[in-house]
Amino acid sequence: MRIFVLGTGATGSYLAHLLTRQGHQVTCGDRDLDRARRFLGKKSTISVVQVNARNLWGIVRAARGSQLLVNASAAVFDVKVLAHTLARATLTGLWGH
Repeated sequence: MRIFVLGTGATGSYLAHLLTRQGHQVTCGDRDLDRARRFLGKKSTISVVQVNARNLWGIVRAARGSQLLVNASAAVFDVKVLAHTLARATLTGLWGH
């Protein structure tokens, strides 16, 4: 499954690694690429694209082709990410972090 993880902090990067180990094709999106790569680790082969969670169309472009979009960013962005589901993606929110 092609999965896009929005927010590559502690939660998003951990989830991305778990999904990759299960054989999924994972792409991460974060506004700070250097920070995201530090969380993913030097040896990570998971691709990271720059995207701002405040920009709906940026999320849509970054997640294009994904079958699942996971919002691991701050819960305040859930409304923006939820709007992306209108473009035929499935939303999973990780609240409380």
